[in-house]
Amino acid sequence: MFIKSLFEFLSVWLVVFFGKLLTVLPISAWKNNVKRRVSRKNNAFTLVELLVVIAIIGMLVGLLLPAVQAARETARRIQCSNNMRQIGIGVHNYHDVHQAAPTGFTRQGFFWSGAILPYIEQQSLFSTLVFDWNDEKKGGFRHNTSGSVIASASDDPIANVKACMTYIPTYFCPTCPIARNLPRSYNNIWNRAVACYRGNAGSNIGNDNVRTLWTGGHYTTDGVVTPTSDMVSLSGCQGPRDTTAPWKFGKPNGVFFGEHWLNFAAVSDGLSNTVLIGESATDTDFTKESQGMDMFAIGGNQWWNWNPNDTNTIDTKTEFSDGLGSGLIRLNAYFLTPNIHGTFIEVAFGSYHPNGANFTLSDGSVRYVPNTINYQVYRAVHSRNGGEPDSF
Repeated sequence: MFIKSLFEFLSVWLVVFFGKLLTVLPISAWKNNVKRRVSRKNNAFTLVELLVVIAIIGMLVGLLLPAVQAARETARRIQCSNNMRQIGIGVHNYHDVHQAAPTGFTRQGFFWSGAILPYIEQQSLFSTLVFDWNDEKKGGFRHNTSGSVIASASDDPIANVKACMTYIPTYFCPTCPIARNLPRSYNNIWNRAVACYRGNAGSNIGNDNVRTLWTGGHYTTDGVVTPTSDMVSLSGCQGPRDTTAPWKFGKPNGVFFGEHWLNFAAVSDGLSNTVLIGESATDTDFTKESQGMDMFAIGGNQWWNWNPNDTNTIDTKTEFSDGLGSGLIRLNAYFLTPNIHGTFIEVAFGSYHPNGANFTLSDGSVRYVPNTINYQVYRAVHSRNGGEPDSF
């Protein structure tokens, strides 16, 4: 009612304002070429009237701008969900061809997001990639012949590095405020293309690799305490870190993890009850406890010697969180619980949309999940075989 009354009030003032304005302006002969002389004395508008109209227009603009911005954000969120739906279809098409979903990453840093390129209308880019072993399912993706990466802007990158520098609209959320390509070196790759979506590694992932595991003993949110001894690293190893004891191997319980191609039949909780892809709030300028919110597509560059079957390599420096995230850490922890350790923030899902994030379920459907979702439900839908009936 207030806005309606305001519009009615404005319309009256505008009629008066423009009526008086027309009377004070010289009007050329429009009828029988007769000129009229207007008296400014009796028909002029006052300064107060002018200021009132300007003030009302300013108030209306102030009321309309948030609505316009909200409409634009709604459009961006819809585009984001369309991107995630296309990614889900790409994973399913890959599964139809190979009878399994792509692996989360290979030992030479090839992501699931690189494997599905032919299924998201990026066959031409995929065709440029170089594999040492002529088969991406063997983990043969490489950056160059020596296994290192391009270290300066003047170097001529090989095809795989060029692919990592290629902006792919399907992998970028339109709400993301950072540059699509970083105009600098990041992890020794120049002009790296940013990604906003990561694969679901599971509900038991506490860190990127064992060397970054927090030694504080537990992670707590919404009254639920998870000891670090129950957590699994994206590198596929269980914590806590103990350099004097043999490593314990623990498998992530999501859909994507290292060198494992999962058939959807293994998702015993149901495809509609299990997360496939989640949004991530990329921020390449963020660092906490030496951990960052950096997400990239196609491939990474910091696990050349990693081997899931070799206890001598699992503690090497890695960046698996470039392409994989965890449902153990609450949604949008980056914004809502910035006081937690950086290793937890690094693997958390989230977005720059207001109050939530988009998720693609394993059946290909997309859901917008609010920050207020029950934590137990949120965590349950990130495991593929936990026996939980929960869903978004």
